[in-house]
Amino acid sequence: MNSSPAVGVVVVRDGRFLAIKRARDPWRGYWDIPGGFCDSGEHPQDAAVREMREETGLDVQIAGLAGIYMDTYPFEGDVISILNLYFAATVNDSQQPRLVDSEATQVEWLPVDAHPPLAFEHEEQALADALELLRANR
Repeated sequence: MNSSPAVGVVVVRDGRFLAIKRARDPWRGYWDIPGGFCDSGEHPQDAAVREMREETGLDVQIAGLAGIYMDTYPFEGDVISILNLYFAATVNDSQQPRLVDSEATQVEWLPVDAHPPLAFEHEEQALADALELLRANR
């Protein structure tokens, strides 16, 4: 079986990054970087913008590809291989995140340096890589 493409979007503001608390399994109740699976034929960058709007109500501007990470995801009794593409993004300071759908129970700005555990193993590296990219783009 081929790996399924998924995206994540790291947005940072004032030493904090935007995260959602998962409302569904797997990893229900864990904090997660917003993102999700690409639709069939959808460009990953377009999926990243769509997922952010669907999960947080924010319209983001993609700053660049932070990295690509392999992981697995339990789905309907199987464990599928996921090709995760994480993007660093910016958002207009006047926009405030909000809960949009039932995929999350909370949306918050978490401290970059002292945050709760994240849902997926690769997310710490994705966060670090996105921070580096955003610093380089200043």
